[in-house]
Amino acid sequence: MAGQHQKAREYQFTDPKGQSDRHYREFSSESEKVSPTPPEIMSMLVQSLPQPVMVSDHDGTIIHCNTALLEIWQGSRESLIGHKESFIYTSINHYQQIREQFDQGNAIDSVEIQIRLSDRRTTWVCLSMRSLPLIPEPVVLTIFSDTNSHIRRPNQNQLDNEASYQAAVAKFGQIALTSPDLDSLMGKLITQVKETLKINRCMVLELLPNHQAFLLRSGIGWRPGLVGSAQITASPNSQAGYTLQQGEAVIVEDLRVETRFPGTPLLHNHKIVSGLSVIIPGPKGANSKPWGVLSVHTRRVHQFTLNDVHFLEAIAHILATAIERQRADERLKLMERAINSSRNGIIITDATESDNRVIFANSGFEKITGYSRHQVIGRNCRFLQGRDSDPKALAELRSAIEEGRECNIELKKYRPDGSSFWNELSISPVYNNQGFLTNFIGIQTDISDRKQAEANLLSKSEALAQFSSKLKQLHRITTRLYPSLEARFEDYLQTGCELLQMSTGLIGKISAGVYSLEFVYPHSDLFTIGQTANIADTFCAKPYHTQETVTQTQAGLDPEWSQVQAYQTLTLESYIGTPIWVGDRIYGVLSFVHQPQRTVPFKSEDREIIELMAQGLGDFLAAQEIEQRQREAEQALRESEERYRMLVELSPDTIAIYCDDQIVYINRAGVELLGAKQPEDIIGRSIYDFVDYDQTTVILNQELTGEAKQQSATLFEQQLIRLDAAIIDVEIAGIPTNYHGRDAIQIIIRDISDRKQAQAQLLHAAFYDPLTELPNRSLFNQKLSEALRRSKEDSNYQFAVLFLDLDRFKVVNDSLGHVIGDFLLIEIAHRLEICVTSPGDTIARLGGDEFTILMDHISDPKQALELAEKIHRELSQPFYIEGHEIFTTASIGIVPSRGCTFKKGAETDNYHCLLYNNPEDFLRDADIAMYHAKERGKARSEVFDLSMHTQTLALLQLETDLRKAIFGSAQLNVALNHISSSESNPLASAISDVSVIPSQLPSLNDFIIHYQPIVCLITGRIVGFEALVRWRHPRRGLVSPAEFIPVAEETGLIVPLGAWVLEESCRQLSSWKQQLKNWERSPQSVSSHLTISVNLSGKQLNQLNLIQQIDAILARTNCDPKSLKLEITESMLVENFQTALIVLAQLKARKIHLAIDDFGTGYSSLSYLHQLPLKSLKIDQSFVQRLEEEPSNYIDQYSQPQQIIKAIISLAHNLGLEVTAEGIETRQQMQFLHNLGCDYGQGYLFSKPLPAEEATQLMLNSAIAYSSEKSRFFYG
Repeated sequence: MAGQHQKAREYQFTDPKGQSDRHYREFSSESEKVSPTPPEIMSMLVQSLPQPVMVSDHDGTIIHCNTALLEIWQGSRESLIGHKESFIYTSINHYQQIREQFDQGNAIDSVEIQIRLSDRRTTWVCLSMRSLPLIPEPVVLTIFSDTNSHIRRPNQNQLDNEASYQAAVAKFGQIALTSPDLDSLMGKLITQVKETLKINRCMVLELLPNHQAFLLRSGIGWRPGLVGSAQITASPNSQAGYTLQQGEAVIVEDLRVETRFPGTPLLHNHKIVSGLSVIIPGPKGANSKPWGVLSVHTRRVHQFTLNDVHFLEAIAHILATAIERQRADERLKLMERAINSSRNGIIITDATESDNRVIFANSGFEKITGYSRHQVIGRNCRFLQGRDSDPKALAELRSAIEEGRECNIELKKYRPDGSSFWNELSISPVYNNQGFLTNFIGIQTDISDRKQAEANLLSKSEALAQFSSKLKQLHRITTRLYPSLEARFEDYLQTGCELLQMSTGLIGKISAGVYSLEFVYPHSDLFTIGQTANIADTFCAKPYHTQETVTQTQAGLDPEWSQVQAYQTLTLESYIGTPIWVGDRIYGVLSFVHQPQRTVPFKSEDREIIELMAQGLGDFLAAQEIEQRQREAEQALRESEERYRMLVELSPDTIAIYCDDQIVYINRAGVELLGAKQPEDIIGRSIYDFVDYDQTTVILNQELTGEAKQQSATLFEQQLIRLDAAIIDVEIAGIPTNYHGRDAIQIIIRDISDRKQAQAQLLHAAFYDPLTELPNRSLFNQKLSEALRRSKEDSNYQFAVLFLDLDRFKVVNDSLGHVIGDFLLIEIAHRLEICVTSPGDTIARLGGDEFTILMDHISDPKQALELAEKIHRELSQPFYIEGHEIFTTASIGIVPSRGCTFKKGAETDNYHCLLYNNPEDFLRDADIAMYHAKERGKARSEVFDLSMHTQTLALLQLETDLRKAIFGSAQLNVALNHISSSESNPLASAISDVSVIPSQLPSLNDFIIHYQPIVCLITGRIVGFEALVRWRHPRRGLVSPAEFIPVAEETGLIVPLGAWVLEESCRQLSSWKQQLKNWERSPQSVSSHLTISVNLSGKQLNQLNLIQQIDAILARTNCDPKSLKLEITESMLVENFQTALIVLAQLKARKIHLAIDDFGTGYSSLSYLHQLPLKSLKIDQSFVQRLEEEPSNYIDQYSQPQQIIKAIISLAHNLGLEVTAEGIETRQQMQFLHNLGCDYGQGYLFSKPLPAEEATQLMLNSAIAYSSEKSRFFYG
């Protein structure tokens, strides 16, 4: 440790008696003789010792210390008690070695070791250890003393180290003097330090300007890339930062157990164990900071000595001296660069010599004078002077040099090439520390430009004086009042000729490319006032087109000017001209000409003079034009006022002037509007005699301001009382105005009685039905919205909506005409008004035959049902209209408001409560309930419940899925949007009534066709199949035809679906016939008589292109028309009998077999049966399934179903029709039908509907049976 640290701590270890060893020996010998001492005696004994003493138990835990140790520790006793002994030692390894020797029984006397103090400082001490036997276990006494009391003579090894350190320091000094730069010096120094101390790692850390971190400036033994880039914190948490804080060398014996600071990642990553760091001092000064830290490190435990510390501190001081020297060199170089970079010429002379020779000259001096510094050094600067140099300035310079003072003079000097320049010279004396004059510094500034500017300024001042005199003349002619325009022009041109030294002045006007001479001075034969010329033939073309002043002194020498006709005719050599601006346009050109060439060129002031003259002329001409326009405007104003007066008087609107609280003027229309005979009946009266006070006050209180004139008048609608007491609707507006110099209001009144009446009619038409005078949909929705709002605000408020639709109203319109239908609607509206008596209820007609009723503020929801029943009773009475007795009924849907409940059935206790946010949803559910009433037989009422909505959504979803299955998702929108216009889309043509035959039908992958055989009841063989479509839903699986066929019929989707079924069935029939022909065992009659039956819907029958479509399908599938049977229902025929008759006739002409399907379930009208070209009919399965019923009495041979079937078969045979019975499930049914002469049968007895493959196999089996004459197996 450093000597200063030892001296700082000597007072703490002073032994006044000088007997430290004797105390140790006496204490040791006495302790071996005495018996175990209690802790109190031990404490008194330790406290009485003059040396610092620490007591610890067998585990090394400190349990006591005396006051002398606390003085060294400089902390409280509590900060030591309880810690391990190793807590106060800087080197844990060193301590552990000492403790191991003590535990082995070896005596520990005066061993040097470094300890840390409470403020993190360190010091060196000598320690001795003794064992003190106590009960129940012994303790260890550690006694400390000053290292000075144990100074030992250094051994030879230490002396050699000191010698090598001294040699290394001397060598380092030489290196510091010869190194070219700081980085090279650092590299050499750390290499020598490594070799001298025999360590592996050394670093130089530079403290950065922010004093928060160190830069690893140089080093050896560290990983590549760290030197020059790595930074280490300057806080006390690092060894370098801690060294900086302490201001002295810091030794780390073992970084792994170091407690003063945790260390940096750099040291830990390199597995550093021991280290020594010293401060590199900064420049001398009161506030100087250290430059950095020099440190050495090892990866093994290393004991650094005081000699190591002194050696490293010496190296740090050498490095600091080199850094300061380099900084001084840099400052000198900076000063030299700064002087050379100055634009001023700087020289330094030697004042100790009589001639003041130049010893330094910068580059600025070379640039100013033109001499190089080699030409100047050693000479006096007087060689720059010339004969015309100012003698006074030279005398002042010599006097200042002799007196050793400052001096500032201006001199004219000369360069080597003889050119002159002006120089401002400033000299200053330089004195040394003893006060003797040693040098002069001269600073020279080139002021040639300033001198030239001063000369130019003087010349311009003279010219300005002349120009000022000319301006006075211009001021005279511009401010003078002239009797005429000609006099002004003459004075202007005369003055211009004098000022510009030209012979002739011209003023010309230019219009549409033509130059017209307005005035000339002096008058001559060359120019005539009023003469004109093309502007291109004059000199004025250039100033006119360039819009700026143009000058010429030698026109004949300029090809552009010499070609102008004016030059060729008049030979005018000199010219100056400028445009005359009147406002934002060029009026003409002011010109001055001179025949001889002008010897003196035109100056800038000449241009300014002519431009000022042109400006004066332009201002005067502009003022004249303004005066002319004002006179014209006044005349126009007088004419306008006269026209306005006539317009006001003849205006259809009332126009009056209100001033001083009375009407002072009113036009004819106002007299008529107010019911007067003449204006005098109105003038003098107050406006409040006719209109309301409050609204009219707003009009009359307007002020006459600029903003009021610009703003549009506000219209007020109010009622006006005429003199005859009649009240009319009017619009009134007021405009602030002046009337004979007083503020007034111009009042405009318009009669809007007709418009108000029209608005009322439009408003009534917007909210009321014109036929029935009932509220329409818009007004009903408003009232329903209000009811919904009230129901949300008031939980006790209830209401209900009834939706009525007349049953079979279309029959009335189609049979009796729309006029009778309208009369019927009016009468129904009257009866509804009779039924609805509550004043808050609303009856509305939504359109067509739809009516709605809003029952407002009902106390019981059952009131809606009671009202519905009342309406049914009222409508059941006949209507007598135009001699017709008409009966009609209505289907009614009822929807309660929020909070209303209806019991859904006597057998259930389920209730429902509906929530609505808008009237559209309310009417939607009422409409749904109404349609449910129609479906259940009409002339009834239905209360909406959620199941209806669910059913409607299910039907909608079914329709959507069906459309997707037929059209496909991608084509669905296209098909729907172009349903009636697309000629290229076969899907659209399959639905719409167009005559285009599609080239191919859609591929319906989600549909399959099952085939049910039709069997001859006589032979038992299969004679054909009926095609039955099945839908394989992607989520629901197979959907029953009874569920989706009605939806397809209603939406028209049956058209493409039926066309696809027809084509697939014909294709399958052709395939079967081909198989039978190829089968050798098949008789020819089997294949020729095989038929396919396909249902034809009413929608298909109404297609205009049905015949062409069937022809195309038969052609594509190569199907024989005679093998195709089309089945049609009775109801479909009755709905459009005439159309069906025509289409069926065309089908029969093509040999297509036609049949009536489900005979007996429809109208079964014999009146049309014999008119249709039918081939067969099919008995509905509902009759067949009841064949086994017993007769109602013993007299009858047949039951009622049997009688019906017998009659149908007999009727068909009499008409020449074949009969097919559907739904045969038992042999008894088959036998009975056979006995009655039924031709064919179809049902599960023979086979259920089968896929094409299974139907094919069944057909082949039937052919085999037929060929083997097994046809009678059906009847045993």
